[in-house]
Amino acid sequence: MSSTIRLLLVDDHPLFRQGILNALNTCDFNKTIVEVGSGKEALLATESQTFDVVLMDINMPVMDGIECSKRLIKKVPEIKIIALTSFEDKWTIEQMIEIGAKGYLLKNISKSELEISIQSVYNGKMFFSSDIVGKMLQRSSEFMSKMNSISFDELHEREKSILKLIFEEYNSVEIAEKLNLSEHTINTYRKSLMAKTGAKNVVGLIKYAFKNGWF
Repeated sequence: MSSTIRLLLVDDHPLFRQGILNALNTCDFNKTIVEVGSGKEALLATESQTFDVVLMDINMPVMDGIECSKRLIKKVPEIKIIALTSFEDKWTIEQMIEIGAKGYLLKNISKSELEISIQSVYNGKMFFSSDIVGKMLQRSSEFMSKMNSISFDELHEREKSILKLIFEEYNSVEIAEKLNLSEHTINTYRKSLMAKTGAKNVVGLIKYAFKNGWF
């Protein structure tokens, strides 16, 4: 791609950072890379530089990746964060999604999947490593079996369109503009979707999307 992707790599293990840097340097897209060893350093780096995509470790001393991600997104809402971690538990995955992370990768990721994930997230999509997709599908099956929710086919076409846009991370104002409807109407549909799918928040809707193969 012609654009240069500005990357921030956040991990407290120098050897792991070096391995990711080596992999990134052979990826076939234009980029600049800054590496830091802590969440605190990541916040400081964003005061003097602008980044498009952040590769964020979770388990770090002083400030973990979850707290750092919260602060970064609050400070720079347009920044795109990809968790890059060995944590694969349900709680951590859902915390990062709820915060607004655009991707979740395990540290055993291949170079090709790393490259695809960065370009996908940079272009406005979400990306989860294949292992995480499998876990989310398993969790969503359990989640859906416990809910008194209707099937995807039972949703109206308008509801499906709005759910897809919510899944693609458009807010109510943006969805209203795209569909030529009022923001109030979109919020009404959003509440209806929550009720019909049994979801309590965006994470629940993403699980519903997982269940119906949108990844």
